[in-house]
Formats: sequence, structure tokens, C-alpha cells
Amino acid sequence: MSDPLSITGSAVGVISLGLYLCGEIARYAQNVQGQTDDMQYLATKATNIRSLLKNLRELIDETKNDLPDVAEDLESKVLGLQLYLDRLKRPIEKYEQAQAATKSVRARARSTLNKAIYHFKKEELFEVRDCLQSMEIDLTAALDVTRVT
Repeated sequence: MSDPLSITGSAVGVISLGLYLCGEIARYAQNVQGQTDDMQYLATKATNIRSLLKNLRELIDETKNDLPDVAEDLESKVLGLQLYLDRLKRPIEKYEQAQAATKSVRARARSTLNKAIYHFKKEELFEVRDCLQSMEIDLTAALDVTRVT
């Protein structure tokens, strides 16, 4: 299986990467002990964006034959999400590296201090939150435009 963090280039690839990253963000936020409001917000936003991405993927598939101009416009909007996904990849990659490191006995013994695997720094949380908010706005706008046409 290919690395989900390296999938890009097409609207389908961008949507797949978005689904993967939002799934990882939601999983991370839900696994943090003593979830704060910030973490619950991230989990909810990520879950909502996954739903919007799925809806957009379905809409592109449905309009490809009958309304190719609409499908092409939606695909171009999806490709515009790549910037957000690139920003979201950084903390997810750190999180995955920390997850992998804790699997070895030696790493576990060494990292009792880092028991919670890897916690996003506050600045990273804000960046993830801002990316998710921007993605949600863009996705909602893209879906709303198609309702008008």
C-alpha cells in the first residue's frame, strides 16, 4: 500500500489525503486523555470535514457525465485544498513518527515522560484548527455553489 501522506496530484488524491489526515486528527484528538474543549473541537471539525470531502467526492462523480463544467470546477476547488493539507501533514507526520517510536521496548522504557505519545504543541494545535476552519469554509462554499447551478 502506498504512503497516504504522499498521495497528491489529482482531485481524487487530494480528497483521499484529506480524508486520511482528518481521520488521523480526529483519532489523535479523541485519544488524548482528559480531552479539552480544544481537542473536542478538533475532533468535531475533522469529522465534519471528512463528511464534506465525501460529499464533494460523490458530487464530482455524479456531475462528471451530465455537467462536466461543474465537475471540473469542483475538481479545481479540491486541488486548492492542497495548501491546507500540506500544512496539516507536518504535525501528523510527527505524531506518526512518535507512534512508531513507542512500539519498541527500548523507546517505551526511555519515554515514560512522553507517555502520551506526542502532543501537538499549542501553536501546532492553533495551526491545525485554523487549517480545518479554512478547509471547512472552502468546502462548504464549493458545495453551496453547486446547489445554485
